[in-house]
Amino acid sequence: MPLSGGICFFTKDGILPFVKYHNLEDIWIALEKRYEKRENRDEIVKKLMEKIVDMFIFDILTGNPDRHMDNWIIVEYPSGKVDLQPLFDNARAFFNFPYLTKLGLPISKGESDFQPIITLEENLYLFLKVSSKEFVHRIYDSLWVLSEKNDINIIERIERKVKGPIPNEIKSIYKIKWETYLDYFQEELNVDLKKNI
Repeated sequence: MPLSGGICFFTKDGILPFVKYHNLEDIWIALEKRYEKRENRDEIVKKLMEKIVDMFIFDILTGNPDRHMDNWIIVEYPSGKVDLQPLFDNARAFFNFPYLTKLGLPISKGESDFQPIITLEENLYLFLKVSSKEFVHRIYDSLWVLSEKNDINIIERIERKVKGPIPNEIKSIYKIKWETYLDYFQEELNVDLKKNI
């Protein structure tokens, strides 16, 4: 059964009383509560959170401000398997300059219920500060998303899907946006990304 991301906050009695915000911390708590009666609860929650953190990292790297609770889905299969669906609705990725971007899914509590006001930069620093080494390494390992090779690959895949060329003006705009994000993360993470990806 497909469940929008927000559904993990609900029980038959309504919203979980201790979960007020749409963020990684409270999602973890909500998932533990939702699957508390499952024998393999820890395994389910760990696998889901790994995928949700990967989604969060993708949104940081692409500046996607639109990861609200209806823009990610958990599926509970009749077999008992629980999984996060592939990412969708990424149209606002690279929408703004990195330092102006406010993310829809922050790592921690924002300023108001379900309307977090926390910048990409704040999320990045908080993520690097509070995450385990495993999750911090994931952000470095995911930098290939911003590579020129991946940029070209995505454009070619879109052109195949739509069965036609993307205008050069649009390609140029996205090339500039990719490079802007690449430069931003190179400076913020103090690495030579162009050499490493």
